[in-house]
Amino acid sequence: MEEKEQQKERRERRRASELTNELGKIVIAEEVITAIAELAVSEVKGLGEVKGSLAEQVVRVFGGRGKGIETVIEDGSVRFSLRVALRYGQPIPALAQEIQQAVARKVEEMTGLQVSGVDIYVQELVPPQPPEEAEMGE
Repeated sequence: MEEKEQQKERRERRRASELTNELGKIVIAEEVITAIAELAVSEVKGLGEVKGSLAEQVVRVFGGRGKGIETVIEDGSVRFSLRVALRYGQPIPALAQEIQQAVARKVEEMTGLQVSGVDIYVQELVPPQPPEEAEMGE
């Protein structure tokens, strides 16, 4: 029975970050860390156009397939795999690097966790809008 409890504890640790100080411990859920990364990505210019509800926008930004972000927490650091949609005409390597830097900076600032990597998978290229549609959207 004790072995099952240890396995459960290890699984829980992987899904959350735990920091301990003189006052006690601070546990940050994986979902919170993922949300920080999502918000950091949403601040980067040049991503695919986002329309509709917030949920639809997040799905659209992350390749329109609902895969979004995979977050792995191990040994006090976090690694992300992001699937994104980018607008046609943007320099893909430069924009991907900007996303990597934004995610790493925000997550480290807000959680104190070290970001060991941010892998970017460009899964969709959003074509430019015709001029009349672009004017209507403004």
